[in-house]
Amino acid sequence: MKIQGMEKNIADGLAALERMEQASMSAPQVGLDTLMSLIRENENTEYGKKYGFRDIHSYADYARKVPFSEYEDYEPYIERMIVFGDKNLITASDIQFYAHTSGTSGVFKMIPRTGRELEILYTDIFQRAFGLCEKESADKTERHLGERGANFMETQIGFTPTGTSHGAISETLNHPEDTSSCSVFPEEIIYSTADFDRRHIKLLFALRDKHLSFLMSTFSPMIHDMITYLQLHWRELCDDLEAGRIGDKISAAPRLRTRLNAILTPDPERAEEIRRIMEEYEDGVFIPEIWPDLRLVACVGTATFAPYMEKIREHLGKDIAVDQLGYVSSESTVAAQIKEGEEACMLLPYSGFYEFIPMDSDSETQEEIPVLMDQLEAGREYELIVTNLSGFYRYRIGDVVRVTGFHNKCPMIVFSYRKNQLVSMYGEKVTEAVMQRSIEKLAAESGTTILEYSIYPDAQSDPGRYIVILESDEEIGKDRWQSYSDKLNRILCEAHDSYRAKIDRKIMLPLEVRFVQPQTYALYRDMKILAGASPNQIKPVHVIGNDKLKRFFFALLQK
Repeated sequence: MKIQGMEKNIADGLAALERMEQASMSAPQVGLDTLMSLIRENENTEYGKKYGFRDIHSYADYARKVPFSEYEDYEPYIERMIVFGDKNLITASDIQFYAHTSGTSGVFKMIPRTGRELEILYTDIFQRAFGLCEKESADKTERHLGERGANFMETQIGFTPTGTSHGAISETLNHPEDTSSCSVFPEEIIYSTADFDRRHIKLLFALRDKHLSFLMSTFSPMIHDMITYLQLHWRELCDDLEAGRIGDKISAAPRLRTRLNAILTPDPERAEEIRRIMEEYEDGVFIPEIWPDLRLVACVGTATFAPYMEKIREHLGKDIAVDQLGYVSSESTVAAQIKEGEEACMLLPYSGFYEFIPMDSDSETQEEIPVLMDQLEAGREYELIVTNLSGFYRYRIGDVVRVTGFHNKCPMIVFSYRKNQLVSMYGEKVTEAVMQRSIEKLAAESGTTILEYSIYPDAQSDPGRYIVILESDEEIGKDRWQSYSDKLNRILCEAHDSYRAKIDRKIMLPLEVRFVQPQTYALYRDMKILAGASPNQIKPVHVIGNDKLKRFFFALLQK
């Protein structure tokens, strides 16, 4: 008998965990075997002939003959693949999907992905989360994952001229054959291209099911925004739940509204239950009361997303597992979580071949000599170089990772920052990583939750300065801004010698802190979605680099 639905997800997820464990025992060799297999498979492609893959028989050969690459090196090939359907250019494998980049680098790109890569993404990220939850939560509580949950990831698939699908890489996780049987959302929502109030309508369907067992999204802000919406709008949600229809004030395309109203049925008992919970709720844990069978919350909540994950945890209680999913880029499924609650993820040595360039914050120029995974040091940061399963070789994705330790012979890593995400007005070069750590220290010193930040390089002042925009979950009036400005300026001076030198020599003015109204960044995400952006790919705006962004954020400063 063929197993399906959640039972299949759990079984395949447990198999993925076992595969990861076996690979970790000899991870360096698995990585080298993966590389040589890719070289042999692709030696007759145009790219393979150009760089003499046929004469490559070791990593030393590979490093000597094949240069580091960037997207521009593949763009002419990809254009031929998308427009004309040309094959055997950079990979001998068929391309099943083109992944959109999220735009953090400022350039929209289409990244080819083979079926083998998509399968690793599905099993080792999506299904693995269910397998790990079942394994660990069953051991602790003897309570098992239920059949259905709410996956808030969006599915907005397009097609190239030759018929290959494209979209955000996370959109491939909504397999039609598996999603419908495990989701509280009808297909009209999962695959809708129409405009509708996603938070309200998705929450309405999620609240209908008291026995919902998991919440999942790409990034933690999506689930945080859903929880915040529930706290603010539970009355309207309960009214719709009781009536069995979407309220007239909730936006939805007419045909979609009609189809969804036909699915909904009045449920006054469930509506009254949620009203009672929310009327008695003051602060802290309440999600387990809404969904007593909830066992898993899965989303990326590390690095810049960590403040959102902390706020989510405040509402979950101790019996709900939190899975960070893993470290996935448009180019590769790099790492996956192997232990509940841990921030670090295990590198997947069979998902590609990985090289690491050591980062030295004390040096202006890096000697770009990569090391392999058996040469990594715990506590150090490295630029990640990827050879993936879809035709990118020694590709600089621009990410910097930190090694936290090892699982058997396999490195455990966390994403640190984007290498090209920095602000520099006078050559000071303040990176995202430095600013992120400074903001975290400011939050700790001041006892304030800081959910988001953005830097605006203010060239209108004389001399220039940074204006740092912060969002907290509380009102912080103008009378307190100077105190935060002084603290953050001191912290950044302690963390960054070049910035301190510019301040000391009066080349720059000290930074100024300003707070925007609560929910400002949620509004920004809503506006991006309305403009056509995939909710799965909206990432924080850490540098305000144009007038449009400046007008938006400065208009929403607290008074």
